[in-house]
Amino acid sequence: MMLARLSMINNPVRAAVIGIVDAITKAAGDESAPIAHVTSGTYRPSRTLGAAFAGLSAGRPVGIATYGNDLLNEIKGDNAPPPASQLPSELHEMSQQAAKLREALG
Repeated sequence: MMLARLSMINNPVRAAVIGIVDAITKAAGDESAPIAHVTSGTYRPSRTLGAAFAGLSAGRPVGIATYGNDLLNEIKGDNAPPPASQLPSELHEMSQQAAKLREALG
């Protein structure tokens, strides 16, 4: 299974990177291995929809693996709360991704 680490990348670039990983693995003879996008749990809603859309384009499973603030806090030695200020923009991003996916599915 090919795993690609694609973290915190803007949406158009994320889709392009998934496309590059798809093309490289297909050129190497692997046309069906899943691709994983690794991101913060904060971004999971829009990333999940974006991965579904990318999977339709690539013709293979594209999944999401997330890490949470607990893990980041442990690594950084910090006890910071979740970044609540990111929620409004994340909800907007999720809404846009849902519209694109709905349109793609017809």
